[in-house]
Amino acid sequence: MGKTAGEIPNIPDNWKDTSSDTKAEVGEYYLPGLGRTYLNPEFADKVGDFIQRAKAQGISVQFDSGYRDQGKQDALQTDPTAITPAQHSLHSAGRGIDIPKSKWDKMDARTHAAVLEAAKDAGLSWGGHFSKPDPGHFYSDPGTDRRQLIDNFSRAVAAFQGEIPDR
Repeated sequence: MGKTAGEIPNIPDNWKDTSSDTKAEVGEYYLPGLGRTYLNPEFADKVGDFIQRAKAQGISVQFDSGYRDQGKQDALQTDPTAITPAQHSLHSAGRGIDIPKSKWDKMDARTHAAVLEAAKDAGLSWGGHFSKPDPGHFYSDPGTDRRQLIDNFSRAVAAFQGEIPDR
């Protein structure tokens, strides 16, 4: 005998269609100075907040890097101008952005402080604390397996690109 139309099936509270640690989300976003890039939507919200907080301080932040596929990230390993070319970068997981070194270097101490405060208040971490400081780098690390995070995001980017015509 089947269930009546009014009955609700007994589904455990901890049931999930897809595990949140394996489901990567991706979106295409516009960053000033860079243009279009792929970012994790949660990270993109923080970046948008960062941009608005800096703007409220009279600072227009510009970027030269967002998402980098693993091939581009690997190429940085042999680039002598790369500051901290991590093998498994959060850029490849859609969770890293860079202010160009040329723009960062032109900022005075007050502007640096205001940018850092805006980033911190937006929930971003700063690459200036790395053992080899990367002062124009801002990121958000969810603390999960970095390789899995990158792999999931790469697959999500590929799927995302496949869903949009004229790519």
